[in-house]
Amino acid sequence: MENPENEIGYSKDETPYSETEQKYYSDEREQTGTVSENDRLISALTHGLALIPFTGMVGAVVITALNKDKSRFVYCNGVHALSWQLSAIVVGIVMQMLFFLIGAMTFLFAAIMDKFWFIGLPVGQFLFVALYALGYFFFVGMGLYGAYRAYQGEVFRYPVIGEFIEDKFLSNR
Repeated sequence: MENPENEIGYSKDETPYSETEQKYYSDEREQTGTVSENDRLISALTHGLALIPFTGMVGAVVITALNKDKSRFVYCNGVHALSWQLSAIVVGIVMQMLFFLIGAMTFLFAAIMDKFWFIGLPVGQFLFVALYALGYFFFVGMGLYGAYRAYQGEVFRYPVIGEFIEDKFLSNR
């Protein structure tokens, strides 16, 4: 008996995903063995909106809400993308608070010591801005990687928060 291969190269009896990953796919995947091109594109767009801070999250909310009952694959990718973008916003806000705190401490230290302020303040601020930029590129890079993986037909889980999101928000859907 032959097992016809689907469009991604796996037979319908074999899959590249574990049992826990398979439960997050839409009914269409369970019936045909593939995720539709439209679902993959919408899921990739949801992850890719990480390129646009704040407003990209609004787009991801709209896409996830519109596809909640239509496709489990899009919904799960949307929830993961939203959690990643929300965590990026929270980390950005914390970094801004630290930026101002470090700036104030440096200024206070320079006022007390009455020397070396011209070295400490710019160096501290430059290092913090560099760290902030690295964090931004990390969050955007992971969002783009998530878009790539979603377009490949996978429910992409982000590091650190992926397991938590699945346990708390996706396990009972």
